[in-house]
Amino acid sequence: MTNDGLYYEAASIVDSVRNGKGRIKTLCYGSRYRNKKALFALIRPGLAIVLAHDLVNDRVPECSAKLWEPISRHKTRIKAEYVLSKLRSPQENVPRPMRYVRINTLALSTAECIQKFKDEGYEYLDGCLPESGRCFSLDEHIGGLLVFPPGTDLTKNEMYCKGQIVLQDKASCIPVAVLQPPAGASVLDACAAPGNKTTQLAAAVGSSGSVCAFERDPKRFKILAETIRKHECTHVTIANMDFLKTNPADYPQIEYGLVDPSCSGSGMLEDFENTDTYDSDRLQSLSNFQCMILRHAMQFPNMKRVVYSTCSVHKEENEEVVRQVLEAEPAFQLVPYPLPLWPRRGFPEYSFGNDVIRADPKADRMNGFFVACFEKIE
Repeated sequence: MTNDGLYYEAASIVDSVRNGKGRIKTLCYGSRYRNKKALFALIRPGLAIVLAHDLVNDRVPECSAKLWEPISRHKTRIKAEYVLSKLRSPQENVPRPMRYVRINTLALSTAECIQKFKDEGYEYLDGCLPESGRCFSLDEHIGGLLVFPPGTDLTKNEMYCKGQIVLQDKASCIPVAVLQPPAGASVLDACAAPGNKTTQLAAAVGSSGSVCAFERDPKRFKILAETIRKHECTHVTIANMDFLKTNPADYPQIEYGLVDPSCSGSGMLEDFENTDTYDSDRLQSLSNFQCMILRHAMQFPNMKRVVYSTCSVHKEENEEVVRQVLEAEPAFQLVPYPLPLWPRRGFPEYSFGNDVIRADPKADRMNGFFVACFEKIE
């Protein structure tokens, strides 16, 4: 049973307060809505923020789809901004993350993008950036990635609105940079929504290549479709289906794969301080699923290289998955020391530790991430 009345009444009271018609407490307890406690708890600056409160706290909404769907379409973006807002708090003893901007090279070149930012009054700098100001630089590890000071707001920038740039955390850009699909290649994205990595793959292979992207969740599939549309990736085919139900034999053209499956999300900056609270059974369940989907990608008959990534810091979802898959799939091996200039590697107790990549939320000023790249043995 939905409860739209609660949300509408909360928004109405906020509007009344803004218009000087009373105080929150007075209006709440003077309302005809019966559950005063629930109403008072929900009062925030407007209906959108009332709904966003439930979204960022992973609460099951009690309202109808009519109210919930418009805001849930932007779940990834809202939660990311929520993380950034927490990090802006002076009480947080964590370095604020840099603002990373990936250039959509399908729409404009790196040189064109840099010039546009200069024309807008941003200063291009070599080396380390200050903590504030209208300035930017090129990232030292990822091609086509720009770095801005923490908190730089580009959501109203013309290039962003036109899909010419993507606001994408650096950690999220690493998997495609490690996979390195050549221009003209055919690639799959096993768990594609919200689509940032999908569009990065599309830019990497160019218009002469192709990308097959899969997403089983209908709502997340809509987000994926919108991302693809916005960035004009006409050579991307999307399918609203479970990747595990695909028949590899139906895709003989696929030679490169990206597997970024569901994970604990423990590397996300907002959760990094709570990594000791994760349930071991939950981690094992995730690990089993991750092994299954990664191994499925390796069954595609002409697969040459598969990159595996998570936004987790737990070895159960990272090094342990790699260890198990290497044992189960002897036709594949790890690409040795990928992204050579990147300093942070896997746990040293694993023999392959130097051949996998980790990103540390505090030290690297980005979300925690893990990346491993497998290649078929010739």
